Amino acid sequence: MKKTTSKNPSEKPDDPAGLRRRIADLEESQRRLKELVERQSHEQVMLRTLIDTMPDYIFIKDKESRFVVNNNAHLRILGADDQTAVTGKTDFDIFPHDLAARYFSDEQVVLQTGKSIIGREEPLPGTGEKQMWLSTTKVAVKNAAGEIVGLVGISRDITDRKRFEADLKAAKDELEVRVLERTLDLKKANEGLATRIDQLHFLNTTFFNLAQHIRINELGEGIIAAFVARFPHAECALCLPQKQKFMVLCATKGLSGPAAHSSAQEALALTDEAQLKRPLLVEDWRADRRIGKLTWPEMERLPCYVAIPLLADNKAIGIVQIFTTAEFKGLYESELPILDTLAIHAAACLSNALYYQELGRHERLQGELDAARSIQQRFTPRDIPSIPHVKVQGVYYPAHEVGGDYLDYFQTDNGSWVIAIADVCGKGIPAALFMTMLRSAFRILGSKARSAKALLCAVNDALKLNFDEKAYVTVLCLVINKEGTAMTYARAGHPKLLHWQNRKQMLLTVECKGIALGLVQENNVFADILEEVTIPLQSRDRFLIYTDGLTEATDPDRKSFGLQRVLDLLSAAPACGGPEKQIERIMADVKRFTQDTPYHDDLTILAMEVE
Repeated sequence: MKKTTSKNPSEKPDDPAGLRRRIADLEESQRRLKELVERQSHEQVMLRTLIDTMPDYIFIKDKESRFVVNNNAHLRILGADDQTAVTGKTDFDIFPHDLAARYFSDEQVVLQTGKSIIGREEPLPGTGEKQMWLSTTKVAVKNAAGEIVGLVGISRDITDRKRFEADLKAAKDELEVRVLERTLDLKKANEGLATRIDQLHFLNTTFFNLAQHIRINELGEGIIAAFVARFPHAECALCLPQKQKFMVLCATKGLSGPAAHSSAQEALALTDEAQLKRPLLVEDWRADRRIGKLTWPEMERLPCYVAIPLLADNKAIGIVQIFTTAEFKGLYESELPILDTLAIHAAACLSNALYYQELGRHERLQGELDAARSIQQRFTPRDIPSIPHVKVQGVYYPAHEVGGDYLDYFQTDNGSWVIAIADVCGKGIPAALFMTMLRSAFRILGSKARSAKALLCAVNDALKLNFDEKAYVTVLCLVINKEGTAMTYARAGHPKLLHWQNRKQMLLTVECKGIALGLVQENNVFADILEEVTIPLQSRDRFLIYTDGLTEATDPDRKSFGLQRVLDLLSAAPACGGPEKQIERIMADVKRFTQDTPYHDDLTILAMEVE
């Protein structure tokens, strides 16, 4: 029998102590191995738990793109209950062929090249609300030798983001559409504004021209020329009532013959009296049962017939008959407002001319002045405006029968209130005529006014063609908001606004730079000079505006009343029973000062109190 020798020279064969040590070492190694296996198993459980609880979709595939591992989230996407249901399957077993082919092609590139796919966005099958989008990353898995043995994929649900992006794009597209629509609306509004400005210039020029004529025949020619100017091609006749019928006063060349005159007069005789009080449009007079039977030489080329009454006190004092082209029927609605405005002014001029014509030679001058004074008095508002929290009272005393002061207040389309006071350079009839144009401009442009400065700029621009080097107008304008809580204030060379501040018991002269209308032709220069002040309307505050006829009123020694006397008067009795009493007090003091000396300038005052 072969003798056994110990590997450890210090140990003797069959030494019990050495054998026990070897057994103990072996048991320790087994314990450590067991701990290592348990630790790895625990780590795998923790890793698996982490993977399964993540909301992202995680999977591992082998080199043939077969599923090896899937977390719970990915199993739900695949429609599987557990891992065994999909292990070993490919995308071709689960998804439509086209989608599976795309997945397989992408993964083969990763498996063959090792190049990763990072954050690729791709849809899952479905439409509408069921459509899902994933952001997918696929990375190659290598063994210890560096060989690619599979890939790991992580997908994240980005459906909400994609829907948000789609909604954002839709909103952007809608915004672009709305911006385009708004741009078109603004373009249309600009075109409309340009048209209104053109119409305003036309009316201002026409009003000025008509106001120069007092003789009935000259005025008639001017009225015809004004109406014809609004038509591309037209013939026109003006008829006046005489002894229960209408007679042609004047006409353009195409209607100047006896036959045309006779037909024009007969056409009005055949028209009902009620129809003679409103504009009448006949699209084709040739087919009309009344007008068509009359003889109209040379009017065959102008089939559209328009009759426009010139009314005074709701009575037709003239009828304008117009023949024009067929295209005008499409422009009738847009042109009717300006034709109505032109008819109103033409009727006023014609009424005056007819009135003057009836006066005798020795009575004409006084009659002209009486008529002008009557007209001008009608222009000055008599009713007290119903401005919330604000009381207003104004007076106007012309130095002669008529004057160039202008006092007005009216409500705009947006509910604000405009108060304007002006002093036209000069006196008498010329100043009164210019005051009439000024009033028309304020009333037309003021209907859309939102601030005092904007309105003064618009009026200056509208009237600048009617100024010469010697003509100008000073104006003070207030625009009170519809609530009566604040107002904007601007002045064009006019005496400054006086403001009694009740809270401070102090009288102020409100500073505000400006230059008179007509002194500069460039509207931008006028606007740059003009300032605007916004003033809050506080309880029991008082305001006073006036023309220089107040401060320049003189006594028998030709001494002026002066601004300081006005300031002293207002400071001494700031609360005197409302605007009416305030004006009474001022005018009583003026009367005492002037000792009934006639005014050499128009005198206008407006007092205002905040309730």
